[in-house]
Amino acid sequence: MAKSESPCVQVFSASDCGRCPEAIEISREVANEHGVEVEIVDIESDRSKALSAGVLSVPTVIVGDTQLQGVPTVDRLEQALENEFSG
Repeated sequence: MAKSESPCVQVFSASDCGRCPEAIEISREVANEHGVEVEIVDIESDRSKALSAGVLSVPTVIVGDTQLQGVPTVDRLEQALENEFSG
C-alpha cells in the first residue's frame, strides 16, 4: 500500500465528550512536531464522516489506516505517524 501523500491526523470528538479536549491537545502537539495537519471532526455535525471512517466512540484519532480509540499516548501517536507517513 502506498503511503499517504497529504498527511493528516483526524480527531473525532463531540461537545459532551469529557476526554476529547485532551485527545485534541495531544494530537495537535504531536502533529505540529511532525509538520502534519490536524482535522477536528465533530461527530454531531458531521455524522456521515464519522460513520464512513468506522468511528464507534469518541475520542477517536485516525492517522491514515490506523484508528486509535480513546486519548492516545504521545508515543502511540508518534508511532502511527511514522508508520503511515515515513518512507
